[in-house]
Amino acid sequence: MRLYRCLCLLLPLTLFGCSEFEGPESGTWRYTAVTPVRNDCNWNTATNPPGDFAIVNNGDTFRVTPEDDNPQFDCSLDGYGYTCSERIAGSYSEGGSTLTWKVDAKGTFIDERSGSGSQTGQVTCSGSACPSVAQLLNTTFPCRLDVDFVIGRKN
Repeated sequence: MRLYRCLCLLLPLTLFGCSEFEGPESGTWRYTAVTPVRNDCNWNTATNPPGDFAIVNNGDTFRVTPEDDNPQFDCSLDGYGYTCSERIAGSYSEGGSTLTWKVDAKGTFIDERSGSGSQTGQVTCSGSACPSVAQLLNTTFPCRLDVDFVIGRKN
């Protein structure tokens, strides 16, 4: 009886196999189902529209090349999870203030061809003109924009 139970537990593993997740497939992917979650900045342009991007899997990391004007960026893998620190970052100075922004992405792959995640954008302001800039932009600093998304490998 004990041998029968062991065989019943092992049989599905031998039939379907056990393979370690090796990261996302390289190729063209689609960014969709963008859902705003948080918008402390009160800006209407808080999300990126759906679009295509390329992934090149390098093992423990992968490179993303958006098919828009955004620069490529690298992400790290930890099992099925991924983190893309400062995928966009920059600053702009004028008239006694400096706006600084960064966008981080993180998420989880379901398998080699699909996943989901979130992007968090943060904007800060430094300098004496920040109260005027905040009033002009109808926001307060620091402010934050969060969106959830779904990604999938294109055929």
